[in-house]
Amino acid sequence: MIATKTALSLLLTAVLLIPMTGRAITSATSPSPTALPSPTASPSPTALPSPAPGAGPNILPGGCSPTCDGVFGAFSNQSYVDLAYSGNWFPANQAGQGQCGVPYTSSLNTDQYVYNDIKNNGGDWLSFWTVSGPCPSDDSTSWKQAGLDAGKAAALEMHHVAGSSNVEPTYFVIDEEGNTLPSTAQQFQDLAQGFAIGVRIYGKAFGVVYSGALYASQSQYKDYNLSSLNIPAFVAVNPIPGNTPFVSGGTIKGYSGYYASCSDSPPDASADAQQVNSWGGSLNTLQFHDSGVDCPL
Repeated sequence: MIATKTALSLLLTAVLLIPMTGRAITSATSPSPTALPSPTASPSPTALPSPAPGAGPNILPGGCSPTCDGVFGAFSNQSYVDLAYSGNWFPANQAGQGQCGVPYTSSLNTDQYVYNDIKNNGGDWLSFWTVSGPCPSDDSTSWKQAGLDAGKAAALEMHHVAGSSNVEPTYFVIDEEGNTLPSTAQQFQDLAQGFAIGVRIYGKAFGVVYSGALYASQSQYKDYNLSSLNIPAFVAVNPIPGNTPFVSGGTIKGYSGYYASCSDSPPDASADAQQVNSWGGSLNTLQFHDSGVDCPL
C-alpha cells in the first residue's frame, strides 16, 4: 500500500521505466467470431430504442440521446470511421490483437483513425483490445500480470495517439480471445482486473483518465461471476431477432449484438438496433457479417 502521493508518483515513474519486451506478433485479422467484438464472439446488444431512420445523428458531443448505438469494425483507415459517423454510429474498433509474450497484445494502429474524428465530433468510443493469457513459454507470468502488461500497452498506444488532449475512448475493452484462453473464472477475472488496473494507472501517469472494461459471452458473465467485479461489462448476444439475453443488470454497460442485417430501400439497420436497445444497455453495439460499417441507422 502506498502511503503518500510522492511514493505513488515514484512507483508509477519506476513502472513506466520498465522495458516492454517485444515478441512475435501474430498477423492482423479482421474481427471475427474468435476475436472479441467479432463474429464468433462479437459485441452484443445493449440499451434503449434508437432513433428512427432519418431522425438524424444520435451521436452528440459528450453523450447520446436517448442511447448510443455503435458499430464494431476493423476501422483500418480513416474513411471507415467517417462512414460510421455519417451513418449515425459511434465507433467500436478492434484496436489490438493477442500475442504470446509481453505485452500479450499488439496494436493494430486503428485508434489513430477514430481519434481523428472523435476530437472533432465528440461522442462515445469503445476501443477493443484482444489479449492473450500467458503462453506455455511464459509459465512464470501470472494472468493478472499479463493483463497489466496489456493495459499498459493500450494506455501507451493512446498516449502516443492523443497525448494529454483528454480525448480518449469511453472504455478500453479487453477481449480475452487471444492465443491462450482463460479456462477458469480466476484466470478470466485476473486478466480483466490486470488490464483495467494497467489502463488506469498508466493513464493517470499521463495525467488523463482511462477506464477499462471487459467483453464476455453471456455464459462467461454468468459462470465466471463477472458481475462481482467492479468492471463495466459488454456482453455478446447472438442472434439478434426475437432474442432476449439471459443476463442483465449488474455491471453490464451494453450488449454487443451479432449479426446485424441491413434492410433494403433505403438501407438501414434500425430494426436490429431497436431490438438490441430493448435489452437495456446504454452503450450497445452491432456487428455485421462482414464487419462492415456502411449500413446506416
